[in-house]
Amino acid sequence: MASVNDNITLIQGAGLVMQDLYKEVTGAKDLSALPSGDYVSVANATFKYGTDAVAQGLARVLTRTVFSARPYNAKLSFLQVDTTTWGGMIRKVHPIDDPAFIDSKTMPLAQNGSVDPYTIHKHPTFQMFVTGEYRVSRVLTKYIDQLSACFMDAAEFGSWLGMVITEVTNEINVADEGVSRMTLANFVIGNYLSDTAGASVAAGHRIIHAITAYNAYYGYSSGDAGYIANKAQAMKSREFWKWLYVDVKHELEFMAERTQFFHVALTDKPISKHTTAENRKILVNSEALERFNVEALADTYHDNYLRAGDGVESLAFWQNPKAPMSMEATATYLKADGTLQEETQATTLENIVMVVFDKDAMAITKRKAKVEAIHNPAGQYDNLWYNWEYATMNDFCENAFVVCLD
Repeated sequence: MASVNDNITLIQGAGLVMQDLYKEVTGAKDLSALPSGDYVSVANATFKYGTDAVAQGLARVLTRTVFSARPYNAKLSFLQVDTTTWGGMIRKVHPIDDPAFIDSKTMPLAQNGSVDPYTIHKHPTFQMFVTGEYRVSRVLTKYIDQLSACFMDAAEFGSWLGMVITEVTNEINVADEGVSRMTLANFVIGNYLSDTAGASVAAGHRIIHAITAYNAYYGYSSGDAGYIANKAQAMKSREFWKWLYVDVKHELEFMAERTQFFHVALTDKPISKHTTAENRKILVNSEALERFNVEALADTYHDNYLRAGDGVESLAFWQNPKAPMSMEATATYLKADGTLQEETQATTLENIVMVVFDKDAMAITKRKAKVEAIHNPAGQYDNLWYNWEYATMNDFCENAFVVCLD
């Protein structure tokens, strides 16, 4: 049950929003022209300018209110960056390794010789531009009767405004999460396809086929006592999960070293990268995470074992709740020759239990967000149009690896 203080806070908050709305509708800088600054006086003074003006003013207020707060419960929300950060991502320059060391010219012994210090040696780089975006819209219809009723009381206005903001924020939240999952899927499938096509320096680091690697590590063949043939057998094998835990920890340490193992290897353009704990993100299927806890760590549990940095998030499913360990995308990705490959058919990757990537490998942003209203005098309702655009980024020259149970 709401307390008296909660009700006072609600009324005060509604009053402040109504004052903001009055300024938007009238263009006034302050409320000194009103006989009093209470909610009803401000509401009456605002509403007399007509529902169309009120709807337009409310749209501008909602633009600041709805879009100024980050979604509080969206999965993969850490992929979202502000427009300032995005501005630093749309052009990325990767330095290319240049092993051309030369012998020192210190103290030449040749009579009448000299050393030329002006020889030009430019450091090669690989430059990428991020382009493209797509716009989305959402419309909400609100009837004039609702609007006029809520102007009569601060509590009514607070409840109505809370309903509108919650409804819109939740739907924007779902849209953000969907775009984040799509961005992740393109990145994972793109890494899988480019790795399969040979755009890797060392096989087995970007896409880890865990069951195959486990059998190879111990030298198991079909028919051996410890051999694991499929996901079902792996899920109930304690020895497998202990081995996988150690293998993943080893890969995380390996990723912190400066190598070319965990990203697209460009032909004749060697780019070395390292990703330390503070710069990596780890996504784990929630069922797999519990398997790690129960099968691998139950005997010697410690609460720091699976922390592996602050960027760990578990997901119940990657894209589809009916296929929680699968991803599907018609991917666009970077090839070894530095050009983009745009697939025409969807690719599905199954039994994914973990995705690890550098924080600079993926991002999405929302921009040009605004709310506009249009009044329909015949229908006696207002349509509030929410418009914004998404821009997404995958950088296949940043480190990443994917663990699959196959």
